[in-house]
Amino acid sequence: MERVLNEILDSPITERNIAESKKLYRDILSKNGTVYCVWTGRKINTYDIDHVIPFSVWKNNDLWNLLPSDSKINNQKRDKIPAPELIEKRKDQIIDYWQLIHETQTARDRSSSGCVHGIGR
Repeated sequence: MERVLNEILDSPITERNIAESKKLYRDILSKNGTVYCVWTGRKINTYDIDHVIPFSVWKNNDLWNLLPSDSKINNQKRDKIPAPELIEKRKDQIIDYWQLIHETQTARDRSSSGCVHGIGR
């Protein structure tokens, strides 16, 4: 357990990097025309990318931790960890974004490997 925790917490990441997630949500907006704030559920046309677990707490730029947020809400949240009640309330939106990330990554993996419908590698 201690070794696993040390591996997780030992992070060489020193900079916030949200470029990939910004592109992902920009693509969603251009395709679907709709992006929702992860914390309010309101439709947003411009948004910040929020580190769900703040970068100051855990230097993690994984896509699952980077979700679109209304700029005002993101500025209010800043370096705070969302309350368990808020996460519970917004879990459907969070899971929807995680599913979208998974589908996007899976499609990208298939196209880059030359596979058709997940067959072959």
